Amino acid sequence: MNRSANPNKRSRLPPAIIQYAVWLYDRFNRSHRRFSSPRQAQRLLGTHAVVYNPFNLQRHLASAAFYRFRRARICKRWNEAVAA
Repeated sequence: MNRSANPNKRSRLPPAIIQYAVWLYDRFNRSHRRFSSPRQAQRLLGTHAVVYNPFNLQRHLASAAFYRFRRARICKRWNEAVAA
């Protein structure tokens, strides 16, 4: 029988390990419930995309000189937008 398919596997673990695993699972679930509505999530993700996309320059697709040029241009535009 496959060891991972053994139904008694959990009972062989020390109780401290089981308690920690349950705590970790609960903590993970609580940390991923941040939005009270889909609309709130969409607003954040839309804002994130507007900020993130210009800075995602795909470095592996450009030469160093072109990357520096694009980076300087984007930083200049960002500073103008923030100052406005």
